Amino acid sequence: MTMTTIAERYKKIRQKYDMLAKNAYEYAKQTPVARDYDGGDILNG
Repeated sequence: MTMTTIAERYKKIRQKYDMLAKNAYEYAKQTPVARDYDGGDILNG
């Protein structure tokens, strides 16, 4: 296996997880749980 194939594979995996993280973030924005989690709105600082 060459370095390029490994790099391509990791790139795809990272893109997949970035998308999952973005979806989770978008979902969390809609739930009151995220705002109450640490006593404040964790998504807006």
